[in-house]
Amino acid sequence: MQIKHYLIVGVMFYVLVAMSFPLLSAYAGTPHGPTQVTASYTSGSGQLSVSGTYFWDECKNKNEKHIVGFAIFIDDGHDSNKRVGNPKTNNAEALYGASMHLANDGTPCKTKTGTFADDTHNASTNTILQFPPDKVCVVIYDVEENKQKDGHSQIGSGRHHNTENSFEKNGKHYTTASCTVPVTQQCDPTLWDHVWSPSRLKIVDDCIAVTGVVTSVDQITEDGDVHIWLHVDPEFAYLINENNIKYNGGNLVVEVICNQLPEDPVAKAACEGYENHIEIPALGTHVSITGSYVIDVAFQGHAEIHPITSIQETAAG
Repeated sequence: MQIKHYLIVGVMFYVLVAMSFPLLSAYAGTPHGPTQVTASYTSGSGQLSVSGTYFWDECKNKNEKHIVGFAIFIDDGHDSNKRVGNPKTNNAEALYGASMHLANDGTPCKTKTGTFADDTHNASTNTILQFPPDKVCVVIYDVEENKQKDGHSQIGSGRHHNTENSFEKNGKHYTTASCTVPVTQQCDPTLWDHVWSPSRLKIVDDCIAVTGVVTSVDQITEDGDVHIWLHVDPEFAYLINENNIKYNGGNLVVEVICNQLPEDPVAKAACEGYENHIEIPALGTHVSITGSYVIDVAFQGHAEIHPITSIQETAAG
């Protein structure tokens, strides 16, 4: 009788393990999701910048299969349901639509922890961003090359979306670390009080955030401003006009006002009472710059960010 009892117990244990193993192994291969998400929203341009970190067991040094994909979902600040979009539905709250972005330049991940970043969404590309979102969440996907639909594909939401993702493997819920409330960035309008002869600048956008790489830094002694040349990221190429190409090597001009005491009396009077605290970036630095987008109609007619409210060092996309 004892032998039969042990056999029955052993068979039951084997069955339970066999039933559980597919579930355990399926979840083990799925990204755990973000471990941290930060987001900022810029009024005026409606640009949403999102970055963060993730953790995934399958990312190992010899990994040649798993690619980290991510997509951004928001809660529209003007709807009434107060729910964040998710991969099940392809709507305006899925900022990539049916697509997604790939971390690590689309190469297989090699370490269990990594980063992601994106700042390509704004009110022009996504009209829902005309107003700041109430919440921003990020979904991490297990992507494999040559997968066209369903599991492991680059379809981020809607029909045939990639079901190997952190949202659905967490019971169709976002973890606390997957979401954040975006910080709204504003341009400082009082800076215009310290721009000499402001009528020389035609305002195109009161407040915009742009990213790119610093290619030149020049301190101008006459007006005290620092002139920065910015090689903009591809999504901001539309900010470059023919005069930027003709006179500035295709770079966007960025001006930090009143960086030192001006020699010119008009500029000196404009800087009076203002103390600049913006740190000037080094050559080759990838930055995000927030300020007014203008055309210098009095000199060359090139496009500028002038004045600027902030410069932040960022990771290249």
